[in-house]
Amino acid sequence: MLLHQCTHHKQYFCHVNYLDLSSNRIKSIDGLLPYLIECHTLLLDDNIIEHLRCIESELPNNDANTVVGGKLKVLSLKRNPIEKNQNSVSKIRNGILKDIVVFTS
Repeated sequence: MLLHQCTHHKQYFCHVNYLDLSSNRIKSIDGLLPYLIECHTLLLDDNIIEHLRCIESELPNNDANTVVGGKLKVLSLKRNPIEKNQNSVSKIRNGILKDIVVFTS
C-alpha cells in the first residue's frame, strides 16, 4: 500500500539516492524514472517488468540518459521477464545503459 501511495506523489522521490523496490510485483517504472534525479542505485529484482520504455524507444543516447537519471550507476533487473526478451537485453547491452543495468546472468 505504501508504494502505491508514493507513486501518486512521485515528486517526493527527487532526493532519493538508493531505492530498493524488489519483490513488489511492479510491472513498470517508466513514469517514476524521470523523478529519480539523485538516485544512484535502483533495485527492481524479482518483479514482473517486461520492458522499459526508455530502453526500447529510439531515444538518442543523451535523451535516454535523461530519462533514467544522470546519476544512476546501478539498475538491477534480476529475475524479471525482461531478461527473457533478447531484443531488450541486446539494446541494453549495446546501448548507453550497458554499464548500469544488471541482470541475473
